[in-house]
Amino acid sequence: MNLDARLKQGMTQDDLAKKVGTTKSYISIIENNVKQVRFSTLQ
Repeated sequence: MNLDARLKQGMTQDDLAKKVGTTKSYISIIENNVKQVRFSTLQ
């Protein structure tokens, strides 16, 4: 999920992180294109 999609759903980074089982900081890193998402996170 990118930033626009997350915001369209009304979710915070913390909401998304809890939903996918990761951290808010990891979501931030992905959204800012600092790091590619791990396949295991997508599963």
